[in-house]
Amino acid sequence: MRALWEGYLKLSLVSCAVEVHGLLRPSERVSFNTLNRKTGNRVRRLYIDAETGAPVDPEEQVKGYEIAEGDFVVLEEEDLDSIALEATRVIDIHSFCRPEDVDPLYLDTPYALVPEPGAGEEAFALIRDAMDASGMAGLGSIVLHRRERPVLLQPRAGILLMTALRFNYEVRDIGEIAGTVTPISAEPEMVALASHIIQTRASPFEPETFTDRYEEALLDLIKAKEAGRHPARPALSLPANVVDLYEALRQSLATSGGGEKRGGSQAKRAGDVRRGTASRKSPPRQRASRRKA
Repeated sequence: MRALWEGYLKLSLVSCAVEVHGLLRPSERVSFNTLNRKTGNRVRRLYIDAETGAPVDPEEQVKGYEIAEGDFVVLEEEDLDSIALEATRVIDIHSFCRPEDVDPLYLDTPYALVPEPGAGEEAFALIRDAMDASGMAGLGSIVLHRRERPVLLQPRAGILLMTALRFNYEVRDIGEIAGTVTPISAEPEMVALASHIIQTRASPFEPETFTDRYEEALLDLIKAKEAGRHPARPALSLPANVVDLYEALRQSLATSGGGEKRGGSQAKRAGDVRRGTASRKSPPRQRASRRKA
């Protein structure tokens, strides 16, 4: 595998040559071409001068930062290359924290950090094993694709899992959104029932059981169109507002069946959620202690 980044990992005076590899597979989702409806030919994007309307060749295109309306600072490629940040070549672990202290909102893209073959394996193992023994994760920075990103480093599978983090300014304050919701507490009796339903459906996290049903439906649609068929549009079964939460919980509990296994039934479960008993309207109950949604 070709490395995305090559440089050095540094902890105080200990350093070693390392490589960064991507952990996310390239997208294999269905992609489309834009066609001319009249001719069936593909269309292509063309950059044109906004004032003259003339096409602009790629070699004549340059980056510009607008400092005032219509006034730009032009940046050439060599200008961008001249920004010499240490993080372009060195991941300096400047501090440590408990992994559980990192808010998931800040986690972005995962990478694998490995020692460069034939160089620095001993120093890499020392940094990795020290973090593993202390139960701590390292915090540093790296420049990837001309952007500096803070990173979280954690020992995993004999290497280091490097997760790019979002900057604070990139993450909205969740409290601002939560503050727009009217505070309300559920009744303890109903919380107990709902908690029991959750326990009956608990199972290990198994990402291999998740399927992209929209992608599968899209491929089926393409095959049908290719064969000259026009598949009927399935009717959506959308949930309705719950009239009686208590009754909906009781019916959900009755149909939970003591729990389900995830293997091969993820789509069915998702369908059950959309068509579940919590969406069925029940006659209003004459119970003053029950709230109505």
